[in-house]
Amino acid sequence: MDKQEKEILRKKALKAKLEQLKKQRYDDLKAGRCVYEAKQSTIRINKRYHWLLFWGLKAQRILSGYRLHILNELPKTYINSKNEELSISERPIIFAPNHARKKDIEMLLEAIKKHVILLSGDFENLHGTFSGTLLEKNGIIYFDMSDIYDTDELKNDKKYVCELEEYLKINKDSIINEEYKKELEEYNNKLRNIINDRQNVKQVEKQVLLSFKGLLKFFEASWNLSPNLLVYKGYYSLVQTALDTNALVIPVAFEQPVDFDMNDKDIYIKFGKPIDYLEKYHMVNGANNSKVKRTLTHEEKKESIEELRGQLATLLYEIIEKYCSEKRSDIKADYWEKYKKHVLSEWYFAEDDINKRHFVDKSIVEQENAFEHLNYLNINKNNAFLLNKRNHH
Repeated sequence: MDKQEKEILRKKALKAKLEQLKKQRYDDLKAGRCVYEAKQSTIRINKRYHWLLFWGLKAQRILSGYRLHILNELPKTYINSKNEELSISERPIIFAPNHARKKDIEMLLEAIKKHVILLSGDFENLHGTFSGTLLEKNGIIYFDMSDIYDTDELKNDKKYVCELEEYLKINKDSIINEEYKKELEEYNNKLRNIINDRQNVKQVEKQVLLSFKGLLKFFEASWNLSPNLLVYKGYYSLVQTALDTNALVIPVAFEQPVDFDMNDKDIYIKFGKPIDYLEKYHMVNGANNSKVKRTLTHEEKKESIEELRGQLATLLYEIIEKYCSEKRSDIKADYWEKYKKHVLSEWYFAEDDINKRHFVDKSIVEQENAFEHLNYLNINKNNAFLLNKRNHH
């Protein structure tokens, strides 16, 4: 068996293992049970390994020659609307860093020091590695953040169902109508049997924060390879989770500059000010005049994520201005391509893999997607609808 065949088998086994984790999590949540990773008994076990992880990752960093610069201390207090200084230790905390490089997880854990549970969408590349094993002992929850509806099989099924539907608008053929009903039922059954792990993130986050007090979440979902955007847009669920669990959100900026010779041994981390979404969006009156947390609107969540992005962008700019600035005239034309190649060489990712994992604001339709529905139409010269089942099967 050659190397390529072994890699195919490895990925197949990992995919099966991830599907098993997803299925167990789905069954637990559906039955109203706490998922295994968020149980207090599990977290107690994780906590025993925390300092082993901390010193293991620190030793690994030093031996690898990386220099970690923690530019300020993790905030110990926050100021509320009454101008009272309160301890952050009384509240659950969501650490919300930007996502940039392979090293950011271990460096952030070293900078934070406190025991936190990590949310990760990279089971394939972490599970089975030395770093991944340490992280799993400390506490990690793997999610499948891929678009599980973005497959050739489902696309062809949808295309064929749409073709049948459009044809029936022109010709009420009974045979075609039966075919349409059968294909639509099969397509919907496939959709129902798919476990969309993205939908489980919010519930699992709540379970972790209600049984424990620390969560590390990369809300951008994947590495930032933008040439000019300091922080990508991110998943809004973080805001509602913080509100529902009384958690503070602490922005953490990570920067690992790469010089013209592709050296990148210096890493900078800077903590921002705690954000209290519960204070921003006050609880409302419920039954018997009790206070209940409300569900935020799309615009409120979007506005709150922008507040977080704004803090992170400011922190990153401060780091870049002081430690990473270069004259534009000194930057060679091929630097950006070299930089991307260097960053991608650290891990198994291709640039397309990274782009697929990023958050997409569904309220904004990109130009290239505006006329996507036309791909499902197949019209001949006489404007009669053709059914093309060849691509379906």
